[in-house]
Amino acid sequence: MVSSIFGTMRLLDQISSSELPFIVTNNSSAANHRLQGPADFAHDLHRCSLRYVLTDELVKVCTALAFSRGAKTLDCADLIHISAPSVWIEWCDAVHRRELAKYAFQTGDSTGLRGGRRGALLKTDALGRKGSIKVFWSTGANELELFASPLTVLFDLDVTENPLRRAESRPIHRDLIVADAAHDELGVLQRCFTFRFEESWASYYDDHQLSASDLVAIERHTLGTTADAIPIMLVFFLLLSARSALSQRKSELSNLNRARMRIGKRPLLEHIEVHAPLIPEYSSGREGAPQGSIRRGPRLHQVRGHLVRRGNTLYWRIPHLRGHARWGVVKSRTVSWTLENAATSAGRSNAEIS
Repeated sequence: MVSSIFGTMRLLDQISSSELPFIVTNNSSAANHRLQGPADFAHDLHRCSLRYVLTDELVKVCTALAFSRGAKTLDCADLIHISAPSVWIEWCDAVHRRELAKYAFQTGDSTGLRGGRRGALLKTDALGRKGSIKVFWSTGANELELFASPLTVLFDLDVTENPLRRAESRPIHRDLIVADAAHDELGVLQRCFTFRFEESWASYYDDHQLSASDLVAIERHTLGTTADAIPIMLVFFLLLSARSALSQRKSELSNLNRARMRIGKRPLLEHIEVHAPLIPEYSSGREGAPQGSIRRGPRLHQVRGHLVRRGNTLYWRIPHLRGHARWGVVKSRTVSWTLENAATSAGRSNAEIS
């Protein structure tokens, strides 16, 4: 998505120019509540150290690495290092959801995110291993279609055990945890990430004296707008740690901003556009069984991608076709990145494509 003088803006520019306070009215008491919203983060976006915008192809790669069956991306948290005290990341949500659907994830419209942009603002400590995340999304170009998650995500990638225990009787202020029981038992999501309602939102829900069932429904819905953004960010920072894995291009907005300012529009924020790693292409098709063979060759089919780690080297078997291909040949199906330990090297790494 390309920003223009009159076109649709990137999410980071929508938030940085947001001014409307987020106010809701209690229907029963007619009382107004000012809740934390996008406008409260406009200043943070202007001061953000690094701003990344992911291309659609990179979103597909990150989603495949994060959610493909057999992927072990979440086991590589010790290699992840966030290289600035504040980082912004954004991507096209429709691309992310289409890719999720390939891995049998339900991507219905219940969260109200379809067709817009997703983004996250991360703030970390000096080591880049501990901090907070706030997730945002848009459903259109209007400021009224811009949202900030009621949840604040807290993370500590060096935690070895999560002591939280869920109790349904606790108030809305409680910390929530997310885990895939089948694939992430005591894994990084459950161990290193907690989801907490921001204070104004917690007070708002507490004032309504919600029933236990209503509370659970709100938590599930709110987590649905936030939790699935975490794996894609983890993969992005993992790839970012491999020096040659991602192609980066700085925005050049000086001429465009001068034109915008002449017509009374706000200047757009500088950012870095990040492209997918170099991956050998393959094409689909089918050819018959080899001549002289009495046994028909395997039918052409697709193999899901998966990640293997050996020490500080990651091997990604990209999604590929297996069988006979009449219109193309699979040249290579393995991408490898070699990384130094993030905890000791502050993210310095080497990478190679094979």
